[in-house]
Amino acid sequence: MDSAVNLPNYYLREHVFVCLADRYYVLLDLLADMYLRVEKRPFEALSPRASISSSLSVNSNGPGNQEVTNETNESRILLRELLERGLLTENPAKAHARALESMVKPAETLMSTMGSASLTLSLGYIPSFIVSVKLASASLKRPILQTVNRVVERKRRRAHRTAQFSLDRARALISIFYRLRPFYNRQYLCMFDSLALLNFLAQYGIFPTWVFGVQSEPFAAHCWVQHNEFLLNDTVDHVSVYTPLLAV
Repeated sequence: MDSAVNLPNYYLREHVFVCLADRYYVLLDLLADMYLRVEKRPFEALSPRASISSSLSVNSNGPGNQEVTNETNESRILLRELLERGLLTENPAKAHARALESMVKPAETLMSTMGSASLTLSLGYIPSFIVSVKLASASLKRPILQTVNRVVERKRRRAHRTAQFSLDRARALISIFYRLRPFYNRQYLCMFDSLALLNFLAQYGIFPTWVFGVQSEPFAAHCWVQHNEFLLNDTVDHVSVYTPLLAV
């Protein structure tokens, strides 16, 4: 625009999350179960018009009407697309209400120090294992937003009543989970296996973080389970190519 004008401020909707991955911003719409990759330049040109409050901030000036001097035709087209897709809103009440968990860069994996649990020991955990995989299967038939919200609410409800996170206890339970996993006839996929592991650990009062990440070129999405810098079901080399987008 040639001159500054007063225009509405827009907010990222409560079900939308964004990260900067190399040359692109990637948005995850949990309501539509959809990723959108947008060019960095037009997205950043929306600042200070778009107030982003998930994993990054395009605007540091806060809410309210802003003077816009750096919009381009590309950015105006992008803004229209984001609004049409329901990713932005003018109503701050419909913006992010909950704080996201911090996304610590993983440095170690429990899998490297995890032995194989004995089958005899693992047999006693079969009921808990069946509950975890059945619940994961049922959850993934519903919208992903519902599944994420259920994980968040379960953790909020129960985590404060549990003991401090024990890596040794988690390592033992994860070993049992993967000892039993081959007996459940379902393809190994990051979404299912991460959710099933979260369900399994939750039955024993362990609530790690579910992390969603993206790679922009070529585009790929992945998720894993993590506690602080420790990966619980993946390797550092594998997840290092992904930029964290959402952690719950």
